[in-house]
Amino acid sequence: MSRLVDFLKNTQKPIYHGPERTEWYRKRFNLYDREFPNYPFRIALDDDELLKLDEPFTDEPEIFIRDDRSRKCGWKDDYVPDYVSNLHDTNISVKQIDNKPITLRQILEKMAKTPEYRAIKNQITAL
Repeated sequence: MSRLVDFLKNTQKPIYHGPERTEWYRKRFNLYDREFPNYPFRIALDDDELLKLDEPFTDEPEIFIRDDRSRKCGWKDDYVPDYVSNLHDTNISVKQIDNKPITLRQILEKMAKTPEYRAIKNQITAL
């Protein structure tokens, strides 16, 4: 079990705003950064989804993820830099490892290693 999942399972999020809630979120985001180091994008999942990071997502031997937001949003215009529009027009294949079900963690890791997602981080860092 990851430290982030362990933290979410074993600590209760304070209900009221204040120092305790601020500290809880500080710890959560520190664990987030450790869990997903050097990712080219920020993971934004609800706590209940994070708790399922290593649970089976699908039993399919291979899945394909298509990110075609650029087409749906009309981002293929001249005023949008290529590195932004290309990011949102990608196809990613995720395969089972050792015949075990694919997990959400595997999907996120595959996305983080995909050249199109890495390219946008490099472009933004260079600005």
